[in-house]
Amino acid sequence: MGKCNYLDFKVIKKSARELRKNMTNSEILDGPINETTIEYDLFRDDELKKLGLHILRLKNEELNSMDEALLKIKGFLEDII
Repeated sequence: MGKCNYLDFKVIKKSARELRKNMTNSEILDGPINETTIEYDLFRDDELKKLGLHILRLKNEELNSMDEALLKIKGFLEDII
């Protein structure tokens, strides 16, 4: 997929609709789908970093232990502050 497809509003809108219809139990976190979208995720992460944002990814499985997930979040925040 070329870079121009990433910025195509129609493609983004269609993808957003599909994602809303097929959300995981942990809808705000990354799920197994990201194993097949690595190139797009890297592009998106680079664009977000250019805006000064920091990205932390948690897998759905990591939520099985909320204590571990919170420790990961805490460590991430300590690294960026």
